[in-house]
Amino acid sequence: MKNLLVITQKVDEDDDLLGFFIGWLEKFAVKFDKVFVIALAKGRYTLPVNVEVYSLGKEKNNSRLARFFIFYFLLFKLAPRSSGILAHMSPIFAVASWPAAFIFRKKVILWYLHRQVTFRLKLAEKICYKIATASKESLGIYGKKIIELGHGIDASHFATHRDWDHQGPLKMISVGRISPIKNFETLIRAASILKKDGLNFRLKIIGRPIMKKDFLYSDHLKDLVAKLDLKNNIDFAGFVPYNKMARYYKEADFCIGPLPTGGIDKAMLEAMAAGCIILTSNDIFKKYLGEYSDMLIFSDPEDLAVKLKKLYFLPGAKKQEIGNFLEESVRKDHDLTSLINNISALFNEKNRILITGYTYVDEASLKTFDFYPAGDDISFLVPEKWSLKDGKHIFIPPQKENIRTAKAFFSHSHYPIIGGLLKGWMPIFPFVVFKQRPHIIYSATEPNLLTTLYQGIFAKMFGAKHIIFTWENVPYDQKFRGSRGAIQKIIVKLNLLFCNGVICGNVRGQEIISSLTDEPTIVMPLCGVDSDFFRPDWSQKSFRGVNFADNIVFAFIGAIGYRKGIHLIIRAFNELLKDFPEIRLFIAGSGEYEKEINSMIRESGSASSITRVSWMDRNGVREALNSSDVFLYPSIPYKGWEEQFGYSIAEAALMELPVIATKSGSMSEVILDGKTGILIKSDDYIALKEAMAILANDKQKRISMGKAGRQFIRNTYGHEVVATKFYKFFHSI
Repeated sequence: MKNLLVITQKVDEDDDLLGFFIGWLEKFAVKFDKVFVIALAKGRYTLPVNVEVYSLGKEKNNSRLARFFIFYFLLFKLAPRSSGILAHMSPIFAVASWPAAFIFRKKVILWYLHRQVTFRLKLAEKICYKIATASKESLGIYGKKIIELGHGIDASHFATHRDWDHQGPLKMISVGRISPIKNFETLIRAASILKKDGLNFRLKIIGRPIMKKDFLYSDHLKDLVAKLDLKNNIDFAGFVPYNKMARYYKEADFCIGPLPTGGIDKAMLEAMAAGCIILTSNDIFKKYLGEYSDMLIFSDPEDLAVKLKKLYFLPGAKKQEIGNFLEESVRKDHDLTSLINNISALFNEKNRILITGYTYVDEASLKTFDFYPAGDDISFLVPEKWSLKDGKHIFIPPQKENIRTAKAFFSHSHYPIIGGLLKGWMPIFPFVVFKQRPHIIYSATEPNLLTTLYQGIFAKMFGAKHIIFTWENVPYDQKFRGSRGAIQKIIVKLNLLFCNGVICGNVRGQEIISSLTDEPTIVMPLCGVDSDFFRPDWSQKSFRGVNFADNIVFAFIGAIGYRKGIHLIIRAFNELLKDFPEIRLFIAGSGEYEKEINSMIRESGSASSITRVSWMDRNGVREALNSSDVFLYPSIPYKGWEEQFGYSIAEAALMELPVIATKSGSMSEVILDGKTGILIKSDDYIALKEAMAILANDKQKRISMGKAGRQFIRNTYGHEVVATKFYKFFHSI
């Protein structure tokens, strides 16, 4: 029997703070045979028959001593029958459950959201197997035991259809405990400005004071409303049960969160799930607001009033577009089902995960898994060596206990016909699977390869779930032609049939795969980028003895191929040099197009202003980027290929370089046009020259774009971010 013991404060669907937990218990009831709940108190609820709720009697005014004895009686009765213990929202529950957990060898997992680091929390962190939280901003402690799982919003509960073209006053709500930290004065003063501007509006403040200081604050707010003559505009709605909140979100046009800092406000996520447009002063929400963040984040009452008016007068279709985006953002990052699946998975035995594929032969790509949350046994099967297409550089994996190397066939240098289909084939693979018996096999090989199918078949034979990876962002019908293309399309279909999930390196790749399979997908790269290694040091503005302190240096580092557009760089640079004699060009890398590029440099007439270096190690790359000012990557669609990610772009951004790249492939996912770099038309050297001129002429723009780029890449593609995504996806399969 697989049972779960939950310890929480209250089970009551009418409770304004904890009513949502009913939805959690309903979801847990699907994942476990039985769910036992020990609660301080209970109220009204309807739950599945396999959920048993036991109260300590706080609702009956039982004494603390009585509750103490009831708790330990229930704990020692139910813990032996359970797979583990979930302590919900209170570190003391985790600490108190430790004796039974220790005796019966049960995992204790604490779900907690609070920035304050108390002694109880520190003690719980020592005792617990994991501490699960919504996001890194929700918790004041860090470490390998901490996992981010999202807030767990039941989007279906709040989903609604809304009429954005309705007539009548602007309808606003603000939801939260009436407390000084909530900063409701900002909202009230913004309302006063709206009234002076003649705007017809209604505002409901939903929440109640709890502590003594809260009641004093509530009186202060009501006095302020009276003073500003807003009694007809602002209503203090007080307590509203959780199960009735969906109606309030539906009726509101905007939900406003004036709390300036802290974690992610759950009420704001609920409003987003209802398609309600939110405005917040909390910068943490930027990552969920996307391109609308400038419209939806305010700084003070005046800024809030201005943005409310602009939003109010937007066309209904535009407001619908924003609402749809916010709703999808919640579903993507804070879905309740995903949260419950991930928590449930933590109570299972350790996942044995085998990661295989030639792409992880490089030590830099393996580093991401150093940040993988503890709890799973991860091993690697990779080729003993791997050469690049030109054969000039050979990767050899590091020697680690969990890395096994084997002979691999058909690398880049052995590519004709069958080699292209069996790329990276390792005959020893089935023997490794037989010995390790992994729960999950992750094949970091493309779905059009027989190698992937070979691994998928053996995964099924040994009862393992199979996950595959793809960078492909060009539809297979466009990419594969002729008889060989037909074979590859069949292989793709077979691989999708034998897999349980697909990791897609870019959004366009996910769109392609999602049209071909119903299996779960996620967008993330093969590995993260090292923000600690790639860190700028502007005191060292030189590369291998060449001092660039008085120059503006444009750089390209990567494989030297026609599709990288290096010929466009040389041409644009050659013309730009006439207007900007202080500029310099740095080109590093090797590849099949080297002879043509080297010849073009010699014939350009600008060779003295161009530094050309062959392949460099990571230290050399970092040094070169540190001596540069702008990174160039004018990739060109070529023979059914478009740029898929661009790790060199991410590394350059981490070194605080603005990036000029083309709109080819998936570049817009790595570069925020106008914020972290400039995106131009592909195969257009004039557009490239113009973008280079803009940055050559504006040092401040280079600096601001560079800083924004580092922040974006670090927050989106850092090792820890990507490792957490791997963890969540593996545990959701």
